[in-house]
Amino acid sequence: ALVAYALLIVGGPTGLHHAYLRRPAQAALWGWTFGFFLLGLVRDLFCIPRYVRECNGDPRAVESLEEQIKAHPKGPPRHLSRYVAQILAGWYLGAIMGCCDRLVQWVDPDADPEVHGHLLVWAGVTFGVWIVGSQGPERVSLLYAAGGALVPLIFSASQEEPAGNDVLLTACISTIASGFSRSWAPHSAQVLKQRRGRKRRCGFCWNIFKLYVAVIGFAPFLFYGIYQYGTLPLRNEKTGVRMRMPIKHMVDKVFADNESEISHLKEAFSHIYEEMQRRGVREVLDDLYKHTNRYAENEANKALETLGLPHGADAAAVRKAFRKLSIKYHPDRQMKASPEKREESAVKFEEIRKAYELLTNKK
Repeated sequence: ALVAYALLIVGGPTGLHHAYLRRPAQAALWGWTFGFFLLGLVRDLFCIPRYVRECNGDPRAVESLEEQIKAHPKGPPRHLSRYVAQILAGWYLGAIMGCCDRLVQWVDPDADPEVHGHLLVWAGVTFGVWIVGSQGPERVSLLYAAGGALVPLIFSASQEEPAGNDVLLTACISTIASGFSRSWAPHSAQVLKQRRGRKRRCGFCWNIFKLYVAVIGFAPFLFYGIYQYGTLPLRNEKTGVRMRMPIKHMVDKVFADNESEISHLKEAFSHIYEEMQRRGVREVLDDLYKHTNRYAENEANKALETLGLPHGADAAAVRKAFRKLSIKYHPDRQMKASPEKREESAVKFEEIRKAYELLTNKK
């Protein structure tokens, strides 16, 4: 339990503790939803002891599960918290996937973004409802979740883009439909018994691998959804009016303002890639390392010259020269000088400061 709590503290929002406790599906869900919007982490604080008993095949966990199956042979009891979690997960994944309708046009320019947008919402809602409903020893049917999610989307297919309310309604109906298929996982009690005394071996590493493959696979959809429809709250300094600036507009403006630099960067990476294909990766990386070291050495020598020091001066000499020159060229000591002299001193003082920061890595 101590290891699980430590992993909860270190990597709780990424589902690290669930990967350790042999719950890879819940670990992936936590990674996609940042610990189920951090609310799931609060619940985990109280549920980890039970998760540990189930992970280790503790007799108390097996006995408790067998009693629940005997008391409810037709299926697990219905809990409001599980339904709410299914709705939230379905709504979240459906909304994220629905934002990525324009990605389809990158793959197929002739594709209809309206149709694919609805299909992506359907897939996201279905998967979110199903994965939450199938946690632990409980299971819900993927077909029931998919059928329930399909009903409201058929009626909203006339809209150009799936609205947020439509996604939430889709998640609600999908959750209700999946509830009719709620059942116990086959041989769930036997699975817990088989875990008793079994060492994890490489299971934890394998679960970690699956977790981060799932997170990395979902990340492009999340970032594209944020880019396409996200906004940032801003305040106009002159008028004091609060507004919401689309992230897409801000990113596009940055790329437009730095188009030439980005073009040079693309050319540089293209040249490096061609050199790697022609000469080999190792040789090109060795050259880059040598050029980087040579550039750093030249910059350090220029900084030493700015401080009036010879090449190879030690840290003590750098500090001494900086104190002497900063006192000499400080703007406060140039108050009685002419405007031209004050401007020259200010430029020199800034050069000295930057040279000192470069040599000492202090800011």
